[in-house]
Amino acid sequence: MTLDELLEENEIWLVGLLGHTPNLRRWAAQAADFWGLGLDFELAVLYHDYGRLFVPGRPYLRPRPLTQEEQAAMKTHVVIGYRKLHSRIGRVGLEAVLYHHERWDGQGYLYGLSGQEIPLAGRVCAVLDALDAMLAERPYRPARSWVEALGELEAGSGSQFDPAVVRWALASLRLEGVCRG
Repeated sequence: MTLDELLEENEIWLVGLLGHTPNLRRWAAQAADFWGLGLDFELAVLYHDYGRLFVPGRPYLRPRPLTQEEQAAMKTHVVIGYRKLHSRIGRVGLEAVLYHHERWDGQGYLYGLSGQEIPLAGRVCAVLDALDAMLAERPYRPARSWVEALGELEAGSGSQFDPAVVRWALASLRLEGVCRG
């Protein structure tokens, strides 16, 4: 099965259950091309939260902010996703799945990695995931505008996000937001 066939078969399901927008597929392709991350990365960006489906109690479905216990359970989704996908995608894709919640300043999870210790795929996936999440409406908050979302990316540059990846996103994706309004 080709990447396009797999995505066409699963895209609606992924968008609904994992809460991501169809924009993520396009952005993943742009990022993979620019950063040289390949098709495994493109696929992994769409499946980076796959492990959520297997977190006991499925707290991601709750229409409110999570409790501390639920947040702790949700943090395991990166390892669960890694284990479920390890025979289906390559190393670069698995790095996106496992490390997309690490932060440039070392305050992320699961391993507390910082800066260049975080594999590039994880750093790029973190920015795409954050942008997609900010632009999507959630049960507990409204969607942000493009201007607000890009401003938040810029504000997180050097702390939450890799500054080079943020610069790329601001330069590459800003035009898309302007065109969309």
